[in-house]
Order: sequence, then structure tokens, then C-alpha cells
Amino acid sequence: MNRISFNKSKALAISSALGLLVVVVIQVVASIAGASAGISAAKRDVEREMIAAHAPTGQFGAKWLMSASEVRDLFPDATAVSSENLKCVSTAFGRRAFIDFMFHDDALVMIFVSFIGEKSDATYAATHVLLTNQFGAFSEPHPSNDYLLISSRKDGRVRTDHLMFSTGGMKVEQVLFVLGEN
Repeated sequence: MNRISFNKSKALAISSALGLLVVVVIQVVASIAGASAGISAAKRDVEREMIAAHAPTGQFGAKWLMSASEVRDLFPDATAVSSENLKCVSTAFGRRAFIDFMFHDDALVMIFVSFIGEKSDATYAATHVLLTNQFGAFSEPHPSNDYLLISSRKDGRVRTDHLMFSTGGMKVEQVLFVLGEN
């Protein structure tokens, strides 16, 4: 009888431990689901805000606050440069480009386009026309201390900069889309 009661005690202890484990697992799943729901709500809020402000909701199919895995699903050839950066080669505004997707806490907050091939005042002007047609008026392109040419636009929380600068004797043309605070 002692043996049977020992086994019952052991069974009760195991059952209690399993019950506690199930409770912990349920709490973890609930917190993940809650965090996921919070992220989903934030994505919806940002998208609604961008639409209301006539601002970009993202670029190239990627939406603001998407996770790196969601962006990788859109760009399967993208390479992880770091835990906060995916990079791919694609077409942007009719030109070949490196596209960097930058993340903060696994949420897309910046898209960085670096054009491949010819970069000149003429290519800058043509891209400027495309950007203006797609998003609306930008500031007039002008030189600054840091850039050969810069033109910017701010829509709600999204700032878009069209840049041309020189480094090592080479011209670099980029478009940056940055999701910021209101």
C-alpha cells in the first residue's frame, strides 16, 4: 500500500508540475499574442495615419512596422546585413538599385535606396520628377554643405530625402524614406 500511495504522490506531483507548466505556457502564448496584437494595432494605426496624410504607407510592397521576416517574404533574395538591416538589389523608380530595409525592434522604420549605374544631374532630375509625380511637391533641389543636391518632403510621420553626394570621387544618388515621430 505504501508503494501505491507513493506512486499516487508521485503522480500528483507530476500532475501539479505539468499543470504549472501548462499555466506558464498559456501565459507566454497569451503575452506573445498580446504583443502581436499590439504590433498589429500599431501597424493599422500607422497605415491609417499615412493614408490620411497622403503619405507613403511604405515602399515596394513593404509597409511601415513590418517585421524583417515579413519583408524577407516580399524579397526572398534579400540578405541580412545585420539584425537591423536587410539588403537586396531591385528596381526602384525605373532604375536598378540597392534597397536597404532598416528595422528597429524588428519593425520597419527606414527604406534606403542607392541607385546603381549612372548618377548625374540628369538622372537626379529625372528621379526627382518621378518622386514628385508619385508623392507630391518636394523642396527645390539645392546644394548644401553635405550634399551636391538635396530635396525633401515630409508627410505626417514620413520624411523623404532625395540626395546626391560625392564620396571618393564618385557620385552617389539615394532616396531615403524614414518613419519618425509626429
